[in-house]
Amino acid sequence: SGLDFCAVTDHAFEIVDWMWEESKKVTNSFNEPGRFVTFPAYEWSGVTDLGGDHNVFFLEDDPPLYRSRSYYDYMNLQMYHGSDPMVNHIEDLFITLACLQENENIFCIPHYGGRKANPAFHNPRIQRMVEIFSEHRRSHDWASGFLMNGQRLGIIASTDGHFGNPGYGYLKPVEDWDNQEIGMAAVAVYAQERTRESVFHALYNRRVYATSGDRIILDFNADYHPMGSEFASKTPPELHVKVIGTSPILRVHFRKNSLVAHTVETSGREVDLKWTDPQFNPDKETYYYVQVEQENGEEAYSSPVWVN
Repeated sequence: SGLDFCAVTDHAFEIVDWMWEESKKVTNSFNEPGRFVTFPAYEWSGVTDLGGDHNVFFLEDDPPLYRSRSYYDYMNLQMYHGSDPMVNHIEDLFITLACLQENENIFCIPHYGGRKANPAFHNPRIQRMVEIFSEHRRSHDWASGFLMNGQRLGIIASTDGHFGNPGYGYLKPVEDWDNQEIGMAAVAVYAQERTRESVFHALYNRRVYATSGDRIILDFNADYHPMGSEFASKTPPELHVKVIGTSPILRVHFRKNSLVAHTVETSGREVDLKWTDPQFNPDKETYYYVQVEQENGEEAYSSPVWVN
């Protein structure tokens, strides 16, 4: 599948301690700086009212595992449960992870899974991105709810596959697809190096964009501030997007505060566009990002830039 980095995010409520130790061991064994990057990670799963699914990622080799009691079979598995405490609400998870956080070494991503993440809960140090695509669904309306709540989150995608083939080096048999699954969604990262530290910090700082599966190349900036940036400006910033598609590009949408503000119809596989918002208000906080639509139905979304 041509991946540069990967993380396995098994449900924490299904992992007993020896499994977590084995998962970290295998994850670290496949981390090869300059060639392939892996991260220790898991999916914290509480019901939506308690925060919903969040994928938790670590920079260090040997992080703890915090489970939610919502789905953990405690009576049958407590004999395998070690010293890491149960964390039953997403706010408690934020506090627990913040106590471990040092130099941007932890983040979590709200996930639209079986227990979709709840935008009512937020910690800006811990939550750094939101998932817009997975193999199961496209969820712009849900993801934009986080942004419209004032949360400054990058936009990512992940395969969220359950077949052991991240990024889909081969396609699943047709009979294995249900009517919700749409492809092999993936996140792209602008990192200095193919190392765990460089990729992790690029993710943390939202230098990322989401694709529904095709390896679309997308670059977006505002007055040369890259996606994920926050900056102040008294004048409307020039928004600049470059795209190299895998199929003819039908249109590029410039989104302002999650709503389409300007659309450019295009053709061909490469575009280079600039736009300045004629209704920019320097007294209000505004965020911009772009959406790319291809002829073959594949899409890409940049992370936002926040102005003022």
